Amino acid sequence: LPKEAIKGIVKQTENLRSQVAKNACMTVQVIYQELPTRDLDSNVDLVMGALLKAATHTNHFISEQAQKALTMVCHAASEGKVLHSLQSVDGRSNVLKAKIAFCYTTLVEKLGSRIKSYRDSGRLIRALCGMLEEAALEVRNQAKAGIIGVHSNLENQRDFDTLLIKSALSEKQMAQVRKIVSQGDAGLSNPNQTTR
Repeated sequence: LPKEAIKGIVKQTENLRSQVAKNACMTVQVIYQELPTRDLDSNVDLVMGALLKAATHTNHFISEQAQKALTMVCHAASEGKVLHSLQSVDGRSNVLKAKIAFCYTTLVEKLGSRIKSYRDSGRLIRALCGMLEEAALEVRNQAKAGIIGVHSNLENQRDFDTLLIKSALSEKQMAQVRKIVSQGDAGLSNPNQTTR
């Protein structure tokens, strides 16, 4: 698929007509579902930025479809390209940060047990740990889910500890990660609670 065609489709994710924007997101999802990774990796930066923006749209009609497309891109494109693209996004709003954390968690899910041998696992874990420091509850919860996912992907605690050491986390981050893992899903805060 020519890059110009992808650019044209991506441009439509910002269309003022919600049906057009939603269909553009759906088209990106189908493209990444059907075409081989090698044909699509060069477009990841272009596509991720547009889909992340669309996923933060106030119209749920658009944002839900954009999130589905983001999930497909995270699963279909190479992990390195997606991780690089996510780390180059300038996320200022809490909603955008939550979508970025969602993508990190999706990468963890995609990698599964391969995360222990993935060459950029340290960068991915450090990115999740950085999101644990965010003020917004939904961002922290998504990052916690990613950390729990990393732990559940590994066969034993020793592999997890080795991965944490390899990630060069600070003592504070290590303690925070261990606390999250020990609490499991019960440590995910309810967004309706006012406590931090």
